[in-house]
Amino acid sequence: MPFVKSGRTILRAVSTTPTDIEEYAQKGEQHLLKARDIAAKNTTGTFASASELDTKQEIKLTIQAAQAFRISNKHYDSAKAYGQAASLYAEAMKDPQQAAELYTESAIAMEKVDSEFANEYYRKAISQHCDASQYDKAAILEERMGNNHSKKKQFEASIDDYERASKLYTAANMYDSADRTLDRTAYMLAKSGRIRDSAYTYFSLAKCQAKRESQEVQCPTNYDSCRITIVI
Repeated sequence: MPFVKSGRTILRAVSTTPTDIEEYAQKGEQHLLKARDIAAKNTTGTFASASELDTKQEIKLTIQAAQAFRISNKHYDSAKAYGQAASLYAEAMKDPQQAAELYTESAIAMEKVDSEFANEYYRKAISQHCDASQYDKAAILEERMGNNHSKKKQFEASIDDYERASKLYTAANMYDSADRTLDRTAYMLAKSGRIRDSAYTYFSLAKCQAKRESQEVQCPTNYDSCRITIVI
């Protein structure tokens, strides 16, 4: 499953000897300390332009810290740093697209430690993608979460994920993908023993497909499911 990735966070191949790993861990801490110093300074700034420049520098240092922590296999610290940078993009810079990309990076790093905690970051990324009207990217992440829950036999969670993914794909006019994830919803309903709900979902899917093929009518749906607020 593809995922959104920021160009700023692509890492080049680096040496990972024990010495280098320790050095990158220290670099990560140093970058964070510098970012915190800027944040403290930013609260006393008097000029909006200076404040924005400081925030951009704080974001840059925080991302560098996240990258250094990732190289040193400190995945939890890396995820937290990416999440902090994403929060700055969302709240201070009002840039939901960049925030979504960094929340996704945070989730990918956190998956190596705690997949359930990673889902909290995925949900934040989905909300930011929706703010940026990037329903296709939000749907991809929802489907990724559905796949992860399905592998763990967490059927109820996967049903919710696939259902939201289908609605988001529909919002992005990606009807084949919407049908695929709705089909997965119906399958998981049956697998969890909810046979009546599964049959109804299959019926709704067939009815919607028939309408599109014969009349080119878009099936109505509700996109409120992409509006998710999670506080970490």
